[in-house]
Amino acid sequence: PGQTGPMFAAPAVDDPSLIPTLEEAERQLIARAMAVTKGHKGRTCQILGISRPTLERKLQKFGLAQGQGPQVHPYPVKDAS
Repeated sequence: PGQTGPMFAAPAVDDPSLIPTLEEAERQLIARAMAVTKGHKGRTCQILGISRPTLERKLQKFGLAQGQGPQVHPYPVKDAS
């Protein structure tokens, strides 16, 4: 008796250019986890299943070092222009 569907599923995308790179998806996921935990790094590590040094390294890499990155939509929409 488990879950019947994925916990995190991306919407169907017909245009491959709308799919973020793995690096961008990782940045978005870290930013979302930090937002959910209100910047609590220990809880963020638990949610993401990573160590504190790994989180610190990724926060710096993605410019989220203060945990105050820009608001991130889970599936960015590319500008049609």
